[in-house]
Amino acid sequence: MSDLRVRLIIDAQNNASPSVNEVRGDVQTLDNQLGTLGNRLNQFLAFKFAEMIAQWGAEIIRTADNYQTLTAKLAMVTDSYEEQVAVQKELFDIAQRSHAGLSRTEDAYIKNADAIRRLGG
Repeated sequence: MSDLRVRLIIDAQNNASPSVNEVRGDVQTLDNQLGTLGNRLNQFLAFKFAEMIAQWGAEIIRTADNYQTLTAKLAMVTDSYEEQVAVQKELFDIAQRSHAGLSRTEDAYIKNADAIRRLGG
């Protein structure tokens, strides 16, 4: 019998390495972009939150100012502090029952207060 000799030469190259490195770079770039986007989103949300707080503050100030104005107007059409408090309570109750705004109810009362007084009310 004859001897059979086999010679096997393996010459392997790592062709995947450049592709893996490219993908790794793309993933890193994407990660950086997402981080930047997250930072910008956080800044935007912080700004919107501050804006919302400022609007609430302005609304609270407007409401307090309106209440002060209405109280001063009621004081002008009532004879005493006790009457003013009683009228204010009654107007609040009317506003609640009629689902109307307190300022609208008080404005209607103030506009008609003189006529109501002359009629004995």
